[in-house]
Amino acid sequence: MKKLRLIFFSMICFWMLGFASAKADDDYEITKYEVNVDILDNGDAKVRQDVAYDFDGDFHGVYYNQDMRGIKGIRDVSAQVTQNGKTIELEEGNSGADNTYGIVENNAQNFKLKLYHKISDDKAVFTYGYTLKQMVTCYNDTAELNWKVIGTGWDHSLHNVKITINLPKKNIDKLQAWTHGPLDGQTKVDKKAGRVIMTLDRNPSNTFVETHMIFPKDIVPYSYNHVFKDAKKRIQKQEAKLVREANGKREQRRRLKSLFTAFVVVLGVVYVIVAVFVSPGNKTKPERKYVHSYEIPSVTPEVAYVIDKDVTPNTQAFSAYLMRLAGERRLEIVKSDEDKKDYRIFLKDEKLLDESTFLDYLFTRIGDGTSFSVKEMKKKCRRSKDSKRLNQYFESWARTTKDQADELNYKDKKNSTYGITFGICAVVISFLVIMAALVIMAAVFETSFVTLKGAGLLIVLDLVVWAAYVYYCRTHDKYTTEGRKLRYQIRCFKKMLKDIGKFDLKEVGDIILWEQILPYAVAFDLADRVIDALKFEFGEKAIEDAWGRNYIFVMSGSDFGRGFSESFSSALSSVSSSASGGSGGFSSGSSGGVGGGSGGGAF
Repeated sequence: MKKLRLIFFSMICFWMLGFASAKADDDYEITKYEVNVDILDNGDAKVRQDVAYDFDGDFHGVYYNQDMRGIKGIRDVSAQVTQNGKTIELEEGNSGADNTYGIVENNAQNFKLKLYHKISDDKAVFTYGYTLKQMVTCYNDTAELNWKVIGTGWDHSLHNVKITINLPKKNIDKLQAWTHGPLDGQTKVDKKAGRVIMTLDRNPSNTFVETHMIFPKDIVPYSYNHVFKDAKKRIQKQEAKLVREANGKREQRRRLKSLFTAFVVVLGVVYVIVAVFVSPGNKTKPERKYVHSYEIPSVTPEVAYVIDKDVTPNTQAFSAYLMRLAGERRLEIVKSDEDKKDYRIFLKDEKLLDESTFLDYLFTRIGDGTSFSVKEMKKKCRRSKDSKRLNQYFESWARTTKDQADELNYKDKKNSTYGITFGICAVVISFLVIMAALVIMAAVFETSFVTLKGAGLLIVLDLVVWAAYVYYCRTHDKYTTEGRKLRYQIRCFKKMLKDIGKFDLKEVGDIILWEQILPYAVAFDLADRVIDALKFEFGEKAIEDAWGRNYIFVMSGSDFGRGFSESFSSALSSVSSSASGGSGGFSSGSSGGVGGGSGGGAF
């Protein structure tokens, strides 16, 4: 369970770091986008855009492109910026001076406006004002406004979008409006106020929002943009078709969301049933409470480390392995007088070279055949070729030690396989639950059937899934019966070492016996407290008389296991370094409105 959790959260951290690095350069977000349009009685459109930016980095200003294709002209341009409650009216000019604006392009295709205002890591609202000429077309039977208010030229998403279009008269019974764009937008037609309001939580980048309105042509009596033919029925028929298509897409999306949510729910329920009630594998009873054990485990310290943690041995276990051999007088470990982190290991039993290829490599390739030091090993590993070879030999030793533990048949392979499978499935279900919850929350404004309560129930289901996983792990130990007995013996012995100082050390045995126990303390990373207790209980003189030269690394005041392990890990780390990316929703489609390429951004 710990491994799966580590993998899962490592993936999340990796993604977050990648996302953070992607956002490291100067960037900005448009947090609010509001457009207010007053249709004048001559058919012109007086526009005011308020664009709220949140800048991350240093910027010189912003720009806006108005697509002029199909538009008869533009006039009355103005610009201002509001920052920290202070509004600045920008003066026109093409000098690029701060707090000015310039018209850098103005032709039949495009109108481009640049606002110069230096800003760093702050928020500001930029306001554009202008009037677009002859936006309303008058036919024999109706007047029409067909306009992409938001064009496809925005390269960042727009958040909290609100578009308000005010007609010059009120109480317009024959006012109709349709909006084309993302299907989760809303359109409100207020005939009494002569107003149409379009709202959208988020408009993706390069996505247009188009309004298509018809109303009596006497609303704009002074319009001179006339087309002498009927158009009302054609427009209504066109929009009815687009509405049907949009509603069909919404219904299809709702069905897919419902099916996906139902799939996640069924998957979660099936998981709980299988994990809790079917419970494949071998059921086990809860382990007894650990007590002090003074009996040295029946396995070596490095194997005890493997069985205790169920992992491949690390450099700490290798340090314990060397200390065990030193206690058996097959090696001698001497601390360097010049470097506190350096140790020299002397070979006392040449048979070790036949028993361990790693020791053979350390003594004959790193050392002179009779001894080697950690400092020599680190120096040798500066070359990529040698560092790779050292790592290969260490991994070979670690695999051999793990194989020795596996030969004791301590793992229940069936329970281990089921446990890993259930863990992976729980992670997958959690991911699907998050996706389904986001889908529900995105759909909450589209249907009353799916609500936020549903998202909350999905989260509860996910918690039940993880509770089922924990239940399975607690009732299906990954150790066999013999493995649990051996693990219990090791952990009781480990508890005794952890609680050292709370009892008389002489109850365990004399100082000679403690020389055999100390390697286990190194393996369990408890050597500091054991060494301090030994000094206090027996005295340095007694340890020196009993242990001979091996007492030096204890009396040095620094735990050999940790010191050697850190030095050895440092050498192996160089291996890794050298060895090693009406009112209602929007409809889709377009009614062919003008202004499709409009957009903006910052520079």
